[in-house]
Amino acid sequence: LVIPTDGQLIKHDDKIYNRNDWDGAPIVIEKYKLIFFSIPKIGSTKWKQAFRRMMGYEDWKEIGGDRGLPHDPTTNGLSYLYDYSIEEAEAMVQDPDWTKAIFIRSPKDHFLDTYHQMSRNPKQIDQRCCPHQHGCSSSLRSMTGFLELIENCYSTHWAPISERMEEKYWPYINFIGSLENVPEDSHK
Repeated sequence: LVIPTDGQLIKHDDKIYNRNDWDGAPIVIEKYKLIFFSIPKIGSTKWKQAFRRMMGYEDWKEIGGDRGLPHDPTTNGLSYLYDYSIEEAEAMVQDPDWTKAIFIRSPKDHFLDTYHQMSRNPKQIDQRCCPHQHGCSSSLRSMTGFLELIENCYSTHWAPISERMEEKYWPYINFIGSLENVPEDSHK
């Protein structure tokens, strides 16, 4: 395991403690001692719906709308790591009794699904990649153009899974599931 040299593992500006990215901080389900690291385009909608159902929300099936369900942490009712003090968050992350889970997906399938979704929603590209000069969504006309765009525009939608969190946290992940094997892995 990683042992922090300054006595503190989690920092305020670490991705897993970030409030500014809907999929930055992991979801915490205390009842089941679960810390779940969601990744866009790797079942995050279904996982968040499932977690909302587990929490007893009647509108757990809702997607989108004014409240941005199930993704918007300010309205979805889920708990995130940043909802805890750094000391509490560190204790949970380091505790072997807690499951720290993430699901991965074939990089090719992840990329193709992201390209397909973004090409159907060019406004999202304009807002994310060129908010002050709309039009970069024209890069979606070809896969080559999209590849060039994502070299200069960061998004968790297309970032490599290895960049999901700082390297020091990977040793704490004690369950890695595969989207291609989701029926069996989600049961585990």
